[in-house]
Formats: sequence, C-alpha cells, structure tokens
Amino acid sequence: MTNITRLLIASFCLLSPVAHAETSPGAGRLLIATELVGGPAFRHTVVLILRYNDAGTLGLIVNRPTDIDPAEALPDLDGVARYEGSLFFGGPVGMHTLRLLLRTETPPEDAVNVFGNVYMVPLTEALLALEPDASSLRLYLGYAGWSPGQLERELLEGSWNIAKATTEAVFSPEPGDLWKRLKPAEILQAAR
Repeated sequence: MTNITRLLIASFCLLSPVAHAETSPGAGRLLIATELVGGPAFRHTVVLILRYNDAGTLGLIVNRPTDIDPAEALPDLDGVARYEGSLFFGGPVGMHTLRLLLRTETPPEDAVNVFGNVYMVPLTEALLALEPDASSLRLYLGYAGWSPGQLERELLEGSWNIAKATTEAVFSPEPGDLWKRLKPAEILQAAR
C-alpha cells in the first residue's frame, strides 16, 4: 500500500460519520448491506443494532424515510402532529409496531440506552409534549430481526459489514444517502 493510499484512508476515517469499522456485531453497531444483499427490504440499507444476544438480533433500518405523515398514521396520539420529522421504515418485521430513537443527555426513566446519548424509548404523549424534532427523535414502523445464528451466517457470507454507530449517522439529515456515504467503510472492514 502506498503512502498516498494510507493517507487517503486515514483522511476518510477522520471525515466519515462512522468512527471506524468494527469486526463483531453488538448493540450500538451499524450493519451496512453489501452488494450481495438483494431484495427490496434490505438492499442498500444501514441497520442500527438495538439488541444482540442469544435470543437473536433486533435492529432498525435508519436510512429509509417514508412519505407517510406520522399524524395520519397515528391519528389517535395527541401531540404527534407537532412532530415534523419522517416516519421511517424500520424493517419488514412487526409492521404494526412503532419504535422510537431519542437523542438526549437526559433520557426518560423508561429509556433503553443503545449507544452514547441515543436511547430507544416508548412513545408517550409526555415525550411528544417536549416537541422533539427530527434531529433528536426518529419514529420507525417495523423492525429488522434475525433468529439466533442467522446474522452470523449472513456475516460469514459477506452480506453485511459492521461499523461503530455515531449520532451523526443515525440522525443524519440526509438519511437516504447514508448507505452511499458509509459504503467506503467496507474497505476498512476488509483491511482489518
């Protein structure tokens, strides 16, 4: 590897919304789909792992905003009309369920830490009364799930690369372009 190549890779690491590639899955990691992943549900996706244990893996696709108005999808929930962000496609499992990610320094009592200052929280009217915006709250319809051993097989097949999640990636103002911006992390993964 030439010095110029090393310098370019090092520069990319400093400028990327992902701090560095990781080699093992876990909560707070991103799964970045490789070109081997086909099908409409996961092609070109970036998945934030929320839970990884012996029971399987649970995650949210963070780069698929929808055109669905949250107020129309959740008409019975007071306060959702104040939310100006998108409703995201979180994955093909449990399409009747809603999950929320909140970026905050003072999490609600029932919040579950995913990484850093990012928490999975239940949707409550009290939460919406805070008038969170799209830079601090994301709503996801459905989720991505893997049975025990399934994700490990897909990793061995080369379907996914793993990177450490950052708030800049998960709460990107341009989520539709996230996969393209993170794809160079595959080079770093392969170099490890």
